[in-house]
Amino acid sequence: MTDDSPPPRHNSNNAHQHHHQLQQPNHPMLTQIHTLPKELRNLLAGGLAGMIAKTVVAPIDRIKILYQVTSAPFRLRDVPKVAYSIIEKEGYSALWKGNLATMMRVFPYSGIQFMVFDRLKMQFLQERRGAFGGEEAVVQAPGVGE
Repeated sequence: MTDDSPPPRHNSNNAHQHHHQLQQPNHPMLTQIHTLPKELRNLLAGGLAGMIAKTVVAPIDRIKILYQVTSAPFRLRDVPKVAYSIIEKEGYSALWKGNLATMMRVFPYSGIQFMVFDRLKMQFLQERRGAFGGEEAVVQAPGVGE
């Protein structure tokens, strides 16, 4: 049997409540993070994003380093074999060998990079708005509107 009833309707009040729930953190730690200055929140967010990204690519990085320190020629088709060889000899977690040291470098680097990026972006946007009297410029093609 199939349910032929229409899907539930989402009125604007439900959407507003859902949006409000997303804005209000329920976890005490998230509440504390939201009270931090924006630059510090960006530092934490950028640092965590960098750590996640580097951890995801760590096995590929480990294999790259092995190729760099040996005389074996690099062949893309051999990468899975190298990964399986590492797992057989050293265990699955060996694909992330050295990752902790990488995290100690990546967290501050990525955090500072994201914090500075956001700050400069906001600075440039403020300067752009100021140069045009608070509004963005509208670029008009020559001959249009004449």
